Amino acid sequence: MTTKLCDGYGLFNVEFMRIEEVADILFDATDQSEMPPMTRLIASELIHNAIYDIETPGPLTRHADNDSTLYAVQNTLQELELLDGGAEAALMRLARGSNNGLYPQLLELQRRYAELASSYLTRENKASMAAQAVSGDAERVNSIFGPGIIVVRAPSLPDAYTRLWDALERLDFSVAVRINPDDRPHYQKGDDSPQSRFYSATSAADEPRALIRNIVADAREGVKFGEMAVLYPTPDYSSRIKDALDA
Repeated sequence: MTTKLCDGYGLFNVEFMRIEEVADILFDATDQSEMPPMTRLIASELIHNAIYDIETPGPLTRHADNDSTLYAVQNTLQELELLDGGAEAALMRLARGSNNGLYPQLLELQRRYAELASSYLTRENKASMAAQAVSGDAERVNSIFGPGIIVVRAPSLPDAYTRLWDALERLDFSVAVRINPDDRPHYQKGDDSPQSRFYSATSAADEPRALIRNIVADAREGVKFGEMAVLYPTPDYSSRIKDALDA
């Protein structure tokens, strides 16, 4: 979005952009990489191949043929890759040295996937290259975006875009804005152990029904409904959940 601001001497254009948009534009303008881009289809195929080679015992082995499992694993690994420490470091903390279970399986899968994906250009690579471009040639960045740019970054943990955001913040013609509705830090207690229960449905149509069965089971064990929440991937899921509740 472009708007006009006045600095006392006259009007000038200011471009409002998300940090991901800035990374893509800078990468396209300065790209020297010959690596093929990583697409979601390629990533899905790499994870599909890697999951069949897992040697660590755990629930993924029993559900490797489930499309929903592959989709969930792919999304999880992609989100973890955005963390500044990387997916492997995060999964090592979650696995806590265990040799079996969901987190150790994901750790092995991440390592296998990272090896297969190393010959492709990921969005994290793009963010890193864009950060280098900003730090190395501010004048060229100015020529790409013009005299004014306001970079907006949504609330998130430190990730691959953090270095780019910090580099843009140091530019004279750039203003970096962080949208953070809650500045209060949230810490996990040292004695809190992350716990996960893994479920698999026979099909996408059965997922809402399986969800409701588990909610009812938790309620019977004493968990209050007000302490439960459902995070669904697409808007149509809410109607499917309602249908399952009605049934």
